[in-house]
Amino acid sequence: MWSERAFGEPPFGGKIFIDPNIITEADPTAFAEIETIGRGVRTMYDRRVNDWIQNRAYLFEASYDDGLMIEMQVNAEFGSASAAQEQAEKYTIIFGRLPTSLRRDIETSWIHRGANP
Repeated sequence: MWSERAFGEPPFGGKIFIDPNIITEADPTAFAEIETIGRGVRTMYDRRVNDWIQNRAYLFEASYDDGLMIEMQVNAEFGSASAAQEQAEKYTIIFGRLPTSLRRDIETSWIHRGANP
C-alpha cells in the first residue's frame, strides 16, 4: 500500500499543483467563434447533486482555429440565451488556451451555476 511516509513529502505544495500560472489570461487562445445552436435535452453530470441530470440546455458550438469544435451545454438555470452565451464564451476562450493535444478529445462541456469542481 502506498504511503506518503514511505516516499517522503511531495516536491510541490498542494500535492497536485505544479504552478497555478501555467495558463493565464494573457495567453493567446485558439478560440475562433461561437454559434448558437438552440436548446436541446442533454444528459449532464451535476456535482451539486452528485448525479446525472436531464436538462433542456442552451447549446453552443465553439470552433477553434485548429479545426476542433466543442459543444457547450449551459444549464437552463441561467434563464436566457444571452446569459447562457456569456457563460459559454467565457469558457470557450479558456479552452482555447489549452494546446490542441489537450483539447482533441473534448466533445462537450457542461456549465452549471455554483462553484463545485
